[in-house]
Amino acid sequence: MSENPFLSRERFPRFDELTPSAAREALPVLIAETEAKVAALEAGCEPTWDGRVAALTDALEPFSRAWHLVGHMLGVRNSDDWRAVEGELQPQVVRLSLRVAQSRPLYDALLALRGGPAWASLDEGRRRVVESAIRDARDAGVGLDGPARERFLKI
Repeated sequence: MSENPFLSRERFPRFDELTPSAAREALPVLIAETEAKVAALEAGCEPTWDGRVAALTDALEPFSRAWHLVGHMLGVRNSDDWRAVEGELQPQVVRLSLRVAQSRPLYDALLALRGGPAWASLDEGRRRVVESAIRDARDAGVGLDGPARERFLKI
């Protein structure tokens, strides 16, 4: 069991141990770990369900879970301390989210999955997930370069 409840992989969160200081300590660690996992995926992403969709989901899960717990705590124990933690971490969270959403290698793997032989083996639900991820990447500006990308990031 991890000492920090935000780093715990237990099925149920230890809500009584979730504190702003624990979030402040854990989230930067999880963000760095997630960035490293995403970089590894980008370097060798297979255009398959397991190699792209499931692998990215697995890479993002610890961070996503912890960040959702911060949001939960804001909802049930809203305080100046929790709002301060959210405000401090929000820029890092947004940066990570944009990095994933605008990853050209991850986007290209989705396109290769949709256009490759593995597509035929996906059921309708998984195909919808892939199509949605492609649309979301386009909406996040994955295809933009140069000045258009810089403008998009400012907006």
